[in-house]
Amino acid sequence: MRNIRLLIQLALVIQLVGFTACYDEKMDWISNPYGAPIDITEIPPTLQEQITALDVLKAYANTFDIGVGLDLTRYLEKEDYRNTINANFHNITVGYHMKHAPMVNTNDGTLRFTAVDNFLERLPAEMEVYGHTLVWHQNQNGAYLRSLIAPTVIPPDPTENNILSLSGLKDKSFTGWIRQNPGAGISIDDNGGIKAGEQAIKLISTSSSVDPWQLQLRIPIVPVVSGKKYTISFYIRSNQAGEGRISFEKGHDSNKYPYIDWYRTGSAVRSFTTNSAWQNVSFDITMEDSQFQFNLDLGYVSDVTYFIDINNFTITDSERVSEPTFIEKTAEEKKQIVTNAMNYWITEMVGHYKNRVNDWDVVNEPINDSGSGIRHGNNKGDSEDIFHWQDFMGDDYAAEAFKIARAAAKPGDKLFINDFNLEYNLNKCQKLIEYVNHIESLGAQVDGIGTQMHIDINQNMEDMAEMFRLLAATGKLIKITELDVKVNTASPDTKVLTTQGAVYFQVVKLFKEIIPPAQQYGITIWGVTDADSWIEGDAPCIWDEKYKRKVAYKGLADGLAGLQESIEFPK
Repeated sequence: MRNIRLLIQLALVIQLVGFTACYDEKMDWISNPYGAPIDITEIPPTLQEQITALDVLKAYANTFDIGVGLDLTRYLEKEDYRNTINANFHNITVGYHMKHAPMVNTNDGTLRFTAVDNFLERLPAEMEVYGHTLVWHQNQNGAYLRSLIAPTVIPPDPTENNILSLSGLKDKSFTGWIRQNPGAGISIDDNGGIKAGEQAIKLISTSSSVDPWQLQLRIPIVPVVSGKKYTISFYIRSNQAGEGRISFEKGHDSNKYPYIDWYRTGSAVRSFTTNSAWQNVSFDITMEDSQFQFNLDLGYVSDVTYFIDINNFTITDSERVSEPTFIEKTAEEKKQIVTNAMNYWITEMVGHYKNRVNDWDVVNEPINDSGSGIRHGNNKGDSEDIFHWQDFMGDDYAAEAFKIARAAAKPGDKLFINDFNLEYNLNKCQKLIEYVNHIESLGAQVDGIGTQMHIDINQNMEDMAEMFRLLAATGKLIKITELDVKVNTASPDTKVLTTQGAVYFQVVKLFKEIIPPAQQYGITIWGVTDADSWIEGDAPCIWDEKYKRKVAYKGLADGLAGLQESIEFPK
């Protein structure tokens, strides 16, 4: 039968009355979750007592490890969260902080290990770490990666027709320039310019900076011709996403804070945005006086470091402006640059944590949502946080990633490919398996396949069973990597919560029944309590917001312990 849903009638038929039962006795509280009558004599007299009497989860995981996806900051700062994780699980997966975006410096691509290193020092030594994730399209430092393949900019001769005095910058005296509000520092970086060995103004906003004038540099007064149009142009970048504007002191008295088409895109806005790539702010302004002066206001965003190339900071007669030259990189050049960036990132990351991490999600979510082939971004919708490696390296990018990871890892480390909705879209599951075969045909080795399993209480169990059969047939290690079960409401009643518990149980039961023991590489649940789940307006976890065990906890524990084996999966 298809589309059979788990519907448990426990809450409708049970009056919980008072005697205590031992967890070791066989419990039939979900002995038939498909709508058949339930004999009240089979029901534990107090379900909550049964849940409370349970041991920690890892006590029941005797054939494989049980893990949890966690938030690093919450683990360090919240004792209840930390203690719950330490008591119940064999291993952890860091949900965000070990990904490319938080690890990679926008300036130069080097890695920021401090936060994760500090976390691992607090983590019990016996707690294993599942590395997540090396190559994905989300949570990437897209600004840095795109800066590597951005067009080469050849500015026009910066000395030609420039009426702005740069001498106070070049000799570092700031003569004529006013550091009106220096923020966390305004200085000259001798090697910060567009070209190697050339100077840049370095401006740093404070940790509390929120208003544009909180980081402000005023240029010298420039003599101009009233009524004449001039072009202001400079090149700027920042170590992370930033924002700035120009406010006028002299020469444009009618509007000191105008909306401007900063990047000549055709749209005038209040401010310009910055990232790690050099960008040319360039606009025309008609003078309203014989003197001209403006402020660079860069205090919108806290903790941002900006660089403005000195040699290309110009104010010129608009009729005599020269345009910069942009040279696009070829597809082959981009492929090599992105491959090099991947090599550096994976080698450094895996190498640094070689003694603490034994398993890695090497490639995450490679198959598109329809299951028709490899996911691509085609640079559509890409942002600071998104970068599709495959758009530049081609569909064989995953094979390269596995080869790099294998070279950097220890002998015996297990390398996984991971994807979602495999239980929902069997075509996608099959396509992932085909892709694994393709990766290995190119000389790479994939040890295991991860299925995320973000499901809900209406999950089709026959499809899930078929997914497990397909995965088992690969002979690979199989891991449930991100299990949670949505209840599709923010206010679930007892019936819904009991159904959720049955789903958790059935997932574990099918995993253990269908995946051969030698291929069972464990189950990781995603999130600890409903309050810290990544899913808003739902209750998908096995603890509630007060760290109280839910019926789902018992469902998971029963499945791990191998209880309720008389329940048959409907055909």
